Amino acid sequence: LAVTTDASYTAHVDVGRLEVTVPKGAYVVVNYTADVGAVHAYGEEIRAGSEITGRLTPPQPAQPGQHTLTLDLSVDAGNIQVQR
Repeated sequence: LAVTTDASYTAHVDVGRLEVTVPKGAYVVVNYTADVGAVHAYGEEIRAGSEITGRLTPPQPAQPGQHTLTLDLSVDAGNIQVQR
């Protein structure tokens, strides 16, 4: 799946695991919320605990012409996993 235009995707899980695989080379921004649980991205634990929210952005700005995939992910109780 290629990201050919700016796009956003919203997903929520009440209890359990929310796992998202993003395209290689895509510029991805992740907005996350978990009432209780943990957030993992690209093989690393980002945060764990209760009432966690945050935003992950790549360390480098998007290249000219590179489109952004924005993920709005949330769980009530569980884990969020973002991987390539």
